[in-house]
Amino acid sequence: MDGEVLKFYNKIILSMKKILFTIVLLFISYLSVSAQKEVYFNTTKSEDIKVESLQGFSVGTGIDFLSLVQNFTSDYKSYSFPLGIGYFYEKRMAPRWTLTSSVTLSNNIIYRGHFFLSNGDSVDRILYYRLGLDVSIAPKWYFGYKHRYQAGKASLNSGWYLSLPVGAGTILLNTMPSNYVNYVGIGAGLAVGYRQAISKQWFLDGSVSLLGISSSLYSINKELYISSPYISYPTGIGLSAAYTFK
Repeated sequence: MDGEVLKFYNKIILSMKKILFTIVLLFISYLSVSAQKEVYFNTTKSEDIKVESLQGFSVGTGIDFLSLVQNFTSDYKSYSFPLGIGYFYEKRMAPRWTLTSSVTLSNNIIYRGHFFLSNGDSVDRILYYRLGLDVSIAPKWYFGYKHRYQAGKASLNSGWYLSLPVGAGTILLNTMPSNYVNYVGIGAGLAVGYRQAISKQWFLDGSVSLLGISSSLYSINKELYISSPYISYPTGIGLSAAYTFK
């Protein structure tokens, strides 16, 4: 890989790190401010307490703890710097339930200390970029929402939730040299998350994947294959910041 390309990748990695740092800093800043106590009175009738319908744009990243552990035990390190930018629409379906639809461009800078190509050749210290397009729908149950609303802490559907995301994605660009092509991947899962509004239009969101199942349509040397369903267990978290408008 020539020096100019490496410099380009390093600039992208640095930008992703800055965005991730900003998201984490926002979480820490909010936790510091929220330590101040406030008294709030609400007389809204129980039957009128409902989650909101929202739409907006988000930017987020993910951390896979299993990969981090493997880096401690493996001689060949692998690092990933994901960044997703997308649009979402969250529609209220019931007083405590919403259905979120989203379209996301997923950017990923990946470094691998050692990698086997589909033709059997091995590559040392490969750095490559991957751009994907993902669409998903996710019903969400905001448990404890009534209590938070009555306490004046439910702005932008703030609070704990359970989610059942179902999605599909495809790779638009992959600079890794390989005879492997992933045409489309599908997946579903179960996640628990927490959302916190930090202003009238901005919120932070964090989630932990509890269970997932996925499969994909791919080709090796132009021969098509369908992967067997793969089940994943709690290994990663997602962090995002979102701007909303109604």
